[in-house]
Formats: sequence, C-alpha cells, structure tokens
Amino acid sequence: MAKLATYDFDVIRNEVLRPWADDGGARSRQTAAWALEALALLDDRRYAARVRALVRGWSRENNVPRQAAGIVAYGTYLGSDYADEALACMRRAAGGRVRRSDSRRDGVEQTEQVLAKIVEQSIVDVFVAGAQETVVAELAEWTRMPVWRCRQCC
Repeated sequence: MAKLATYDFDVIRNEVLRPWADDGGARSRQTAAWALEALALLDDRRYAARVRALVRGWSRENNVPRQAAGIVAYGTYLGSDYADEALACMRRAAGGRVRRSDSRRDGVEQTEQVLAKIVEQSIVDVFVAGAQETVVAELAEWTRMPVWRCRQCC
C-alpha cells in the first residue's frame, strides 16, 4: 500500500488509509499505522513530512476512530523519531474530552478509557523504540496534570 501511495498519495489516503482509520477496529487501525510508517520510510523518507502531517491531523481530530489511528501511528518509528511531537499529540488525546455531536454523555467515559489505553500502548512503543529519556520526562509532566486520564496513562 505504501508503494502505491507514492504514485497517488491523495487517492490512497482517501480511499484506503482513511477508511481503515475510520473503521474503528484495532486491526484496521494498526494496518493503517503500519502502512503510514512504511510510506514515511520509503525513498529516503521523501514522504515523511506528508505522513507526519496526516498523523498529526488525525491525532487532533474529534473523530475518535481517526484520532486513535493517529495515536497508534505514533507508536511506530514516527513516534520514536519525532517523540516530542508524538507525545504532545498523545497528551492532547489523553487529556481531551470526547464530544458527541448530540451533546449526550452516553458511552463517552468508556470511549475515553479505550482511547487512554491506546495512548498507553503507543507510549510504551515509543519508549521501547529508543526515546526513553523523552518519554520519562514527558510522563513526569503528566503526573502533575489535573486531568486523571493523563495520570492514568503514566
């Protein structure tokens, strides 16, 4: 998929990667993350900036499945090579509130907990990939945050 994206990034993003992200399932989310990682590493990282912009955008969206896919993508090499960016997006996801379009709170707490678990796993992935000092420093900050979801991820 990554190689195809080098021919027409926009089509692959819109027709393949975004639907995988929006699917909401763990396998689809992980597959999108791996495809983005592979694309970012192709051709001497020629596509890394576009991939980073896409992942950063997804991780900041109010679309929970897409936000989760962005966070999982930061659990790949993208998170270890760009740890400050990845951890800032993870902090935002962990500390943010899930908003429903109908303003109801049904199921929101469970969704926030699932998103926090995804953040936790991506933090571990970034740590294991070699960004230990950056992760420890960031998590030390999270322990002082008033948002319980950030402290839970620590």
